[in-house]
Amino acid sequence: MSEMQRASCSFERTRRIAPRRSAARLSEPRALLVAVVLALIALAPSPAVDARLLSGQPGAKQNTDDAAPAEDGNDERAEPAQLLERGLAPVTPLRGGKPEREELGELWQRYAEAPSSINRDETEDECGNGGPFEWQLEWNENRGGRVQTGALTFPSAVAYGTEANRTVHAAIYRPADAAVPNNGGNAANDSEQDGSEEVDGDGAPGQLPAVVLLHHLEDDQRAERLVANFFAMRGYVAALLYFPHYGPRGADGRPDEREMMRALIGSDFPKVAQAVWDVHRLRDWLRAQEYVDDSEISLMGISLGGLVGSLSAGIDPGFSRYVFVLAGGDIARVIFNGSNETQWLLEQVREEGLTEEDLRERVRPVDPCTFAHRIDGSRVLMFNTKEDEVIPPACTEALIEAIHGKPTVHWFPGNHTAVRGRFAELLQLAYEFVESPVGERAEAEPTPDDGDVEEAE
Repeated sequence: MSEMQRASCSFERTRRIAPRRSAARLSEPRALLVAVVLALIALAPSPAVDARLLSGQPGAKQNTDDAAPAEDGNDERAEPAQLLERGLAPVTPLRGGKPEREELGELWQRYAEAPSSINRDETEDECGNGGPFEWQLEWNENRGGRVQTGALTFPSAVAYGTEANRTVHAAIYRPADAAVPNNGGNAANDSEQDGSEEVDGDGAPGQLPAVVLLHHLEDDQRAERLVANFFAMRGYVAALLYFPHYGPRGADGRPDEREMMRALIGSDFPKVAQAVWDVHRLRDWLRAQEYVDDSEISLMGISLGGLVGSLSAGIDPGFSRYVFVLAGGDIARVIFNGSNETQWLLEQVREEGLTEEDLRERVRPVDPCTFAHRIDGSRVLMFNTKEDEVIPPACTEALIEAIHGKPTVHWFPGNHTAVRGRFAELLQLAYEFVESPVGERAEAEPTPDDGDVEEAE
């Protein structure tokens, strides 16, 4: 490894050595950030293709009496340690509770009951909230890099679609030198432990924060792997989830990028419910791991991932922070905007004889704006572009207005893909946001109508 790569890959071990740093102390020169991004692209391993695996056994979740309670007052950590030792993770209900408004309550109930109602139609297996679920994590061989990767699988709570689609796949990234159970539950780097008991934030000794990553439309996940490496090199456990029919979940090994988009025009509710529950169950798995600080699990989604992520956040508000990149609401307007990415959907909608208002009514159960009022805006960071042709700024504004409180929003110049040129800046801002305490955040950026915003502060 060259000296430049060593410099760009080095990072302050924020979790095992030093207490949480304030966001104000996190600024780095842009040149270094660019070097980090370039180095990460070169170094980023692909968990799906590394055939040389080490068996990763689950460890027992530490039971701490002073753990932060769930936002809705329910402490979900009271699962016996023996559960994890048997390779199982606890099952929890959706967070936030049923909305009081009758119409919204009925829509929410459809999601809450999806594991039992849909599974009953699709399979005799009880995959929903009937009990703990099995999981398997295989760590890839680490060839001396700063980031350890692994492949996680577990059954989807909603047993829908093909057999392959009913198994959830996620790529796991973590700091290679973190004390993580491996090979029979022993710490992966026992020889490096000095016996001291470092405590970071509110978590137990040695625990790491985590971030769940939701990918964009194309089935390459290159940008998300970059994000996962970025966070893992800063002391996070990053979990990149494959949506239904993506990656290894595709029928006969062939992913279908259009399945989720079809579902989002209201033609396949079970698939959307499956994605929401997959996000929920991945969070359950992270919360069960002894090395994860379950009070610090964030959610980040890009484009399609931002749409599904903001929908999940409203239905199941259980993450500590949310970062939505190129996201918005009012799916009907997104479709009728007729971008290259959505033109085929618009043609399908018109073949059905639907107007924009017809589609708006049909997609209401899956539109992020429907449940966005349940999202705490102080926990939300958004990145959007002023000339976005895929997610028009008006659709972003609709989501911003629907969220409870005022989220932090950065508007970049350019179209939907223009964020590529600002990705280093975006990553740093996202990192500072998830590191900062709730309430200590920058003021929201002006909207495109408020002036020409060329730089995100």
